[in-house]
Formats: sequence, C-alpha cells, structure tokens
Amino acid sequence: SMMITVLVIPMSNNTSFQTPRTPGFKPLEKRHMEKACKSLNDYLSKYKLHQQFSIEEFEHWFLPRKDIVYSYVVEVL
Repeated sequence: SMMITVLVIPMSNNTSFQTPRTPGFKPLEKRHMEKACKSLNDYLSKYKLHQQFSIEEFEHWFLPRKDIVYSYVVEVL
C-alpha cells in the first residue's frame, strides 16, 4: 500500500521552527516543477499501483497556496 505522511508543525515564536536545519530547504516554486514532478513520479513508480503526475497535475496539487498547501524542496547547488 502507498503511505502518505503529513507533518503538521504548529508555528510559534520558537525559533527552532523558523530556521530550517537542512541546507537548501525552501518553498517549492514554479522553477522547481519539472524536476520535482519527475522525482516524485520516479519514487512512486516503485509501487505496483501508483499515481503518475503530469506537470499540470503536479502544479495543481503541490504548488504552495497560502492557507491551503505548503510544499518544500531541498535545492542542492
């Protein structure tokens, strides 16, 4: 079965929640769409039953929208 993990972190004045510890951690942007979509599709393809996202579907479901969805990437330079 496919497992989806959702992490909810309450935001507070605690600075440990405000500063990412992973270098390159940033909100998903349009410029990340193609590579992030391919990475997700490659990961999901190891399951017999899986969703195959088009770029348009990926953008619809994962592009951050205030108070709706927040998605992040780790950009390795």
